[in-house]
Amino acid sequence: MDIYENTTVYITSISHAVSGGPELLHQLCSELLRRGIRACLWYYDGAPDPDPAAYRKYHVPFTRTCPDRPENILIFPETLTDAYGQFHHIRKILWWMSVDNYLRHLKFLLENYFNIFLERPFRTATYCFFPDAQMEHWVQSEYARQYLRKNGVPNAQVRAVGDYLQSGTHLGLSGGVQKFRVRTSSPTTREKGSTSRNSSWQRPPISHGRQSST
Repeated sequence: MDIYENTTVYITSISHAVSGGPELLHQLCSELLRRGIRACLWYYDGAPDPDPAAYRKYHVPFTRTCPDRPENILIFPETLTDAYGQFHHIRKILWWMSVDNYLRHLKFLLENYFNIFLERPFRTATYCFFPDAQMEHWVQSEYARQYLRKNGVPNAQVRAVGDYLQSGTHLGLSGGVQKFRVRTSSPTTREKGSTSRNSSWQRPPISHGRQSST
């Protein structure tokens, strides 16, 4: 996925969540900043002082807005898939930290927020393998890779990503596959035109009142 001079990578998270998944998101943001890529945590639930104190050691910035622009990139984990339908132009990466957590999250949405699926199109409430040429999937296991294959995700859109634990010293973003390609220009008109317009930590989906600003 290309990085332009004006690209910002927004990494989706929720306020005050302290567990392995949120920490990995902070580690990713820290590593991207170390590599000279503009990145920040995106908190959309409106809580004051949202960044957990436990993760301030990573010294990553955060924001409550995520501009829906084709030069930007949105990374979200499998338990925050309701972020998918909120955007039409931004390029997206779904990070599959756990397939089982995704299934539990989907079950949670169906059981507790069925009214959401009656009020608006299903594709805006969560992600369920809609064809999207401007989206990538990051996996950490062969189990996740096979799950995506069974659900029709093209192999070309799947990337293997490693991580490090508390005792580790680096985030394995390379792993033999280049995740980001640095470019000096903005997306071309053709790239903008081809952007898809389809539009665990269990918690309520994004509300209508907290839709990202453009």
